[in-house]
Amino acid sequence: MSLPTQPPPLEGFHVFDSTLHGAAFVVILALTPITLLATGLRFAASRISNGVGKEDWLALAALIFYLAWALPCIHVLLVINGRDQMKVPLADLGEALKTIWALGPFFAPNQLCAKLSILSLYQRLFGINKTYVKIITGIAVVQLLWAVETIIIVLLQCNPVPKYWNPLMPDGYCINVGAWTSANESVNSAIDFGMAALAVIMLRHLQTTRYTKWRLAVVFIMGGFAGIIGFIKIALSFNANVHDQIQLGLWATIQMACSVWCCCAIAYGPLLKKYRVMGTLTSWYGSNRSRSRPTQASMPSEQNTRGGYIDLEDSGRQKVHVNESHGGALYNSESHMLRDVRNERE
Repeated sequence: MSLPTQPPPLEGFHVFDSTLHGAAFVVILALTPITLLATGLRFAASRISNGVGKEDWLALAALIFYLAWALPCIHVLLVINGRDQMKVPLADLGEALKTIWALGPFFAPNQLCAKLSILSLYQRLFGINKTYVKIITGIAVVQLLWAVETIIIVLLQCNPVPKYWNPLMPDGYCINVGAWTSANESVNSAIDFGMAALAVIMLRHLQTTRYTKWRLAVVFIMGGFAGIIGFIKIALSFNANVHDQIQLGLWATIQMACSVWCCCAIAYGPLLKKYRVMGTLTSWYGSNRSRSRPTQASMPSEQNTRGGYIDLEDSGRQKVHVNESHGGALYNSESHMLRDVRNERE
């Protein structure tokens, strides 16, 4: 790789001289406060319901890893300052590449914590079914192994390691980023789609309000979008190399932010109910539905004949109703459900 040794210095702010660098700068500045707000709203909702739990702390960890990634990215963009890599002085280029190498390992923990937060919700809601528990545990283990592998490879992309931020080093080598990203992101995206598909399958056994279904659908769409981003990164990776991954980094930032939103948005029910947002939307939907279909009335008896009921609007931790091979009983809480299961076993 041939680089000029002493390009002329560049004074002032020129990040937007590069369309790509300018887009990355705007995306980071826009997404960061949104992820902070999303996580704050999740904790506010949890305090209203039953207090902060494991799922909330995992979501917070996902946010922290996102910030540990995004904030240094701004520093990198300011150092490069909209210039082509060939025109960046070696000292500035080395500083930028060393920062990129240091922030790289935070991507995998963000993905891990966000998905573990969602899987913890799955475990809490569907833990009575042993088959589901095994599948949930299996997905968590695969995601954990993926995260460990990703961190190791990111830190050891070049041998020796300093070659990453010193591309003129004569000895050593770096990995083929395109080949590795293709394999690695395929696994990560497959997990995203697998979690969305699993949720759809599990929700078939539950009875819930239409509003909750729409809200869960939004979460699944966001999770699916995060999976699609993985394939976008695969397509882009073939034109990237170890020392030029700004475009991949841009999409990785969006992917990490989507993961934070996805694991937070599903917990907003208590907050929406407290401020009557949900009631307003439900009343609006109900009035429109009654005008369009006046002959159909809601019958409570029909609700009791379905597989189960999950009330995510009222409290993410208390109102879980599952009816699965336990004599058609409709459970008002997890404790009642577990008590009846114990009685059957005795």
